[in-house]
Amino acid sequence: MVEQSTTAAGRTAITPLWRTGMITMVAATTANLGVYIIADALLSTPLVVPEDAGTLNAVSVIVASMIGIGSAITVFAVLKRVTTRPVNIFRIVAVIAGLVSLAGPLGTPGIALPVRAVLALMHVVAAAIAIGVLTASSRSP
Repeated sequence: MVEQSTTAAGRTAITPLWRTGMITMVAATTANLGVYIIADALLSTPLVVPEDAGTLNAVSVIVASMIGIGSAITVFAVLKRVTTRPVNIFRIVAVIAGLVSLAGPLGTPGIALPVRAVLALMHVVAAAIAIGVLTASSRSP
């Protein structure tokens, strides 16, 4: 899939969605990994999630970020194919999905408050980057 945007010189630049998607994935994963590293260094509470999930670690942050952003890229690609206003619709869908995703860290019993805050921050960071980067490279007609 190819996106078109206008450059400062007035020319139309072609940006493949896969490239924008990879940029989004790397940016969100790196940002969430940064949040994890800073939180792990600053918090006296270990980043432990309940039940069988164990301790939050860098690998789980990377994998979860990539799955979430991969889902966002897929939704955006589908919207670009089936709607005439994919950017506006994606923004709405992504904000709703981001809010719903907060039910995990905020609604799961047995998670310490600082850990809840870190997990919620990671969800917000990923959603903001997905919305910002994916929609910045494409304009709705």
